[in-house]
Amino acid sequence: MLTVALTLLASALGEMSGLGRADQTLYDAAMERLSQPAPEDIVIIAIDEPSLARIGRWPWRRAVHATLIEKVAAAKPRAIGIDLILAEPDARDPEGDRALARALQSHSRIVLPVLMEVRAGSVPEALPPAPIFSTGAVHLGHVHVETDSDGIVRSLFLEEGSSKRKWPAFSLAMARDDFDKAELPGVRSPGGMIATDAWSRDHWVHVSFSGGPGHIRQISYVKLLTGEVSTDQLEGKYVFIGATAAGLGDAYPTPVTGLGRLMPGIELHAHALDSLLRHRTIVPPSGWVNAASSAICVLVVMLGFLFLSPRIALGLNIVMIFAVLAGSIGMLAWARLWFPPSAALLTLMLAYPLWGWRKLEATMRFLGEEFELLRGEPSIVPEAAGRRRRDRSIGETDSLERRIEAVRIAADSLRHTRRFIADSLEQLPVAVLVTGFDERVLIANRLAADCFGADGTAALASRSASELVASVAKDGHDAWTEARSIATSGEATTRSEVEFVTTGGESYVLRLGPCMDASGERIGYLATFTDITPIREAERKREETLAFLSHDLRSPQASILAAIDLYKLKPSAYPADAILPRIAEQARRTIDLAEQFVQLMRAESGVFRPAEVDLATIARDAVEEVQPQAASKGVQLRIESPAQVPFRADRTLLTRALINLLNNAVKYSPENTVVTLVVLMDGGRLRCVVRDQGYGISEADLGRLFERFARFSNPGQPKAQGIGLGLAFVKAAIERHGGRLDVKSTVGTGSEFAFTLVPA
Repeated sequence: MLTVALTLLASALGEMSGLGRADQTLYDAAMERLSQPAPEDIVIIAIDEPSLARIGRWPWRRAVHATLIEKVAAAKPRAIGIDLILAEPDARDPEGDRALARALQSHSRIVLPVLMEVRAGSVPEALPPAPIFSTGAVHLGHVHVETDSDGIVRSLFLEEGSSKRKWPAFSLAMARDDFDKAELPGVRSPGGMIATDAWSRDHWVHVSFSGGPGHIRQISYVKLLTGEVSTDQLEGKYVFIGATAAGLGDAYPTPVTGLGRLMPGIELHAHALDSLLRHRTIVPPSGWVNAASSAICVLVVMLGFLFLSPRIALGLNIVMIFAVLAGSIGMLAWARLWFPPSAALLTLMLAYPLWGWRKLEATMRFLGEEFELLRGEPSIVPEAAGRRRRDRSIGETDSLERRIEAVRIAADSLRHTRRFIADSLEQLPVAVLVTGFDERVLIANRLAADCFGADGTAALASRSASELVASVAKDGHDAWTEARSIATSGEATTRSEVEFVTTGGESYVLRLGPCMDASGERIGYLATFTDITPIREAERKREETLAFLSHDLRSPQASILAAIDLYKLKPSAYPADAILPRIAEQARRTIDLAEQFVQLMRAESGVFRPAEVDLATIARDAVEEVQPQAASKGVQLRIESPAQVPFRADRTLLTRALINLLNNAVKYSPENTVVTLVVLMDGGRLRCVVRDQGYGISEADLGRLFERFARFSNPGQPKAQGIGLGLAFVKAAIERHGGRLDVKSTVGTGSEFAFTLVPA
């Protein structure tokens, strides 16, 4: 609606040729700056002040004019225009009239003026020269010029007259033989206040003034008459004879006269002739052309407003305003067309404020409506007292301020909500990804970055969730696609779960659910990755425990029951002296198994009681515990330790760990070898090393050395009793202390178990 209104306004003003005075002012300013060199083929013989002083009071006798005209005609000018009133014969000097009539016959192209007389309430009348002067070779041309509403003469009609006869303009009559009538420029029959059926005007043009008053060359009448100036310089020229002295002839304000100055009518017609000869007459376009051009400028700007930002739209509006001005002046300077720019300029100046007002109204209305809807939505973030106070203060400002403040509150709420959601995601104990419908990551938490090996959550942004999951899944398992196919196969809110294993051996459960917008349409996915590695590890340990209970503990109990059954069945064959040792051995084996299993459970999940202990003392206690077993095999135990090694540790766990390491070293060493226990402090860290000269461990078995119930032997190695829980306990005890356990072993040479503890 605004575009239509502004376009109609521009068209209407353009049809009326703009705003009149404003366009005239712009036209005059441009015309003053479009000066041209003075024409060399046009000369004015001026009836000036010196001529009046020497020849006498005006009017002069017509014989004087006859003498001058004969001298001028003798110089063979191209044309002679005489701007003198010769409407009636001079009854007091008939001889002078006859002399003037003869002089007018002396040249083939002499132009006399036709006056136009307008009487109140009547049709304009033409006043040609008296018949005595207008016969023969004399041409006639009207000297009427058009005065605009501001009193300045800018234009004339090349043809004007009654229905009986039309007169060419004085300047056109001068150039008649040098100008094709079919090529006459100007607006055809534009009408006007004095245009009637009895009087018509045609070919309306604006005069292109090449300069101000005095710009065209002038020769004083008296100097030419007395011979002070030679007439030779008039040869081939267009010669105008007329009054330039103040008070004698007509004088007009023009675009180039400036303040307080007037241009004589004879000089004005000389400029008109110059415009015609040089094809520099200025033609104003028709009303519909000006209306169309003004409307197009407005449409271009309004179209730009539709697609551009306000800042760029303002720039476009300013550029278009200057373009209209520059275009109007450029067309005047180079194409000699005058497009009044005020219609387009006024509309363009109104366009941006009106468009901004309409946009502001629409924005305020939209913000008001949306804020009311937003206030009706339940908030998921508790509001602080300060924000509630700001909300209550909105009503204290004007309409625009209220809406701006409402937007601030909504923006604050959005930022708080986003921070609330982001913090909530960060605090979740699972990895979370939120993706768009294209499955590219929008939001991720820190655990997700850790899960996928990314350097911060920002590194996950815009990455494909499917590719992320496939990059960490074992054997390229595309768990995401599998979960998505499950989620999209049912209802819109279907949630799927898929378990996958990473290349590092961790187990994860991917739970994938859709994200909906306010209309219930699916716009993305919410995925959580739950690390169930501890659960799977617990399940594995449970299976091992069940296997231990079902096999290792049941086996000695079954042996005991079998021995008892044999004794009952045939006491004579299986006497008590033979059966009881076997029963006692299996019972002790059961107790050892249970004790080791309980110790392992305590090491892995029992209460951890660190205290200040002396590691040297603990090492000696462990050696004393294992000494009987070592002595039975002829294995020598050595201890290398300072007198005291103070440290903070759980005495029970650390003692049992050293005993297990020493027991294993003795158990898997040949007779007459040495087992060494080294305890030392290295830079504040405790380091214990158990070194034997035993059978060693193969490279293939080192990887499973600390697994539960793992037992190994090399070819040719004596079979040793054990259930495979000792080293598992050592590993659990050292890890409870935050230490590291290392093993070095060479088959046939021996093994070295070492652990390092860092003070808590």
